[in-house]
Amino acid sequence: MGCCGTLSRILGFALIPLIASLVYFHLECLEEEKNRVKPQFNEKFDLQATDIKTEMFFNIKGQNIEVQLGLGFMCSQWMNCAVMKLLMFLTGAKDNYDQVKSSPKNVTVFDARKHKPGKFHETGFTLIELDHESEVKDWRTNGGLNADENAEIDVKKFHKQFEPYLKKLYPKVKKIVWTHNVVRGGQRLLDQPVALAPHLDYYQGKQARIAFHQKYPPLTKWMNRTTESDLLMGSHDTEDSKLGVLLGVWKPIFPFEVCDHPLAIMDARTFSKEDEQQNELHWNLGFIEFNNLNGAISHSAKQKWYYYSYQNTREVLVFHQYSEGNYFANPHTAFFNKNCPKDTQARQSVEFRVGLYF
Repeated sequence: MGCCGTLSRILGFALIPLIASLVYFHLECLEEEKNRVKPQFNEKFDLQATDIKTEMFFNIKGQNIEVQLGLGFMCSQWMNCAVMKLLMFLTGAKDNYDQVKSSPKNVTVFDARKHKPGKFHETGFTLIELDHESEVKDWRTNGGLNADENAEIDVKKFHKQFEPYLKKLYPKVKKIVWTHNVVRGGQRLLDQPVALAPHLDYYQGKQARIAFHQKYPPLTKWMNRTTESDLLMGSHDTEDSKLGVLLGVWKPIFPFEVCDHPLAIMDARTFSKEDEQQNELHWNLGFIEFNNLNGAISHSAKQKWYYYSYQNTREVLVFHQYSEGNYFANPHTAFFNKNCPKDTQARQSVEFRVGLYF
């Protein structure tokens, strides 16, 4: 009884500061929520008004940035706010992505269904309608490179279904390499929030990327997955095939049609080298750090932005993340669409990156 009583007292003393800390962070979370400006849909929904004027937060022209991501970014979609803050405090993890100075601009995002911007190899992007709904049930399974080839991985059903479409876009492709996939907007472990600033996932300047990864070597394997940084550094090039393009593949998974926070794509013909600055991205999870050189996008009056109104779960948006030897890519971002019904459900989407070798 004496040992049990002593143990109970120790646990009790340990729980007091834990509970006090959670209460403190809970109050902080409530204050942040109260002060958060929440965008509102228009009072009247207009089904035909699909060209959307919205505010985008661009990078300041000429400003290279450095962004630290930690547990806050990774856990914000599914973890209790107070618990997340406590873990960040205990681990010393920091997120500064919402502290980077930006340049807000009003932009019109044109409905590509109405305006027909051009062909895939002109604009860099296109929408593909699947011949049938995907059979994937769990979009969080990961079938990227280094996954067990003999395992029945659910998301590989989509890879198999979609590769014929990729071969139609690039008939001379010799090898197709899928990397990891990410769900955005969901509420489960490892889901990520929607990205709300124009960006490229990979800086287009090859020499700058080489210099960056000399300082921060790319992880050969991350969570048992080869990363896109590895592919861009030539890790899977051979004498017979080399990386030619890295494509983004994006589709809604809920609800059937997307209205809120669709994905906007810049016409690659209106994107220039001067619009991109370096974004040194450091993602520290405590037990592992992932480093990547992203592209931060500044505003130019010549840029043209498009999206596909009410994109549904049978439609897949394909765009260029990187083109070898050619400054041809599609900066992209989610954006708040004010012209949605008031009962609109928040979108969930899955995104892939796939390397094509020639």
